[in-house]
Amino acid sequence: METAPIVVASPFLLDRRAEWGEGWSPRRFLRGRRAGIVGLGRIGSAIARRLAAHEMEVRWWAPCAQHDAPWPRMDSLHALAEWSDALFIACRSDSNNAGLVDEGAIRALGPGGVLVNVSRGTLVDETALRSFLKNGHLGGAALDVFAREPVDPANWNGINNAVLSPHMAGYTQEAGLAMFGQLRENIRRFLAGEELLSRE
Repeated sequence: METAPIVVASPFLLDRRAEWGEGWSPRRFLRGRRAGIVGLGRIGSAIARRLAAHEMEVRWWAPCAQHDAPWPRMDSLHALAEWSDALFIACRSDSNNAGLVDEGAIRALGPGGVLVNVSRGTLVDETALRSFLKNGHLGGAALDVFAREPVDPANWNGINNAVLSPHMAGYTQEAGLAMFGQLRENIRRFLAGEELLSRE
C-alpha cells in the first residue's frame, strides 16, 4: 500500500523536481543570527557550542537557572522566542511541561523565525505550529519528534516550510549500543538495590 511521504519539501534541500538550483533564493547567513535554546542540559549545551562555532549569538531559557552557563539566560520562554531567529527545543519532557512552547511562544518567534524540535513532540502545541506555518506567521520548522507518532502525513499536507524526520536524529549504531548498555546496568543496579543511572 502506497503512503504519502513524511518529509516535507524545503527550499534549503535539493528540489524534489531535480531542477538543479533553478529559481532558488539565497539563504541567510548563520553568522550574527540569534539562536535561542530551551533547556541547557547535555544536549542543549552541545547544540549551543555548535551554534556558537558558527558565530551565532546564543541565549537560553529553562525553569532552573545555571549560574555557570557561558551564555545569557533570558527571563522567560516568550522573551527568548521573541529575541530568537531560530528556537531550539532541547529540554526534558515531563507531565508538567506539556505544551510548553505554546501559541504565544510561536507567535513571538514570528514570520522570520524557525523552530527546531529534537526533544519531545508533546512540548510544542503542534496544532498552533501547523497553523502558523500554513499562514506564514512562522518562517519554518525542523521537527524530529511529534505529539503523536507515527505521524499522520495528512496533517502536514500543504506545509512546505517544514522539514520532518521520523524521530531518528539520535538513531546511530553507537547510541543503540549505549542505550542497551545503560538498560542492562539499570537492571543490575535495580536488582542489587543500587541507585539507577537514569529513570527514563
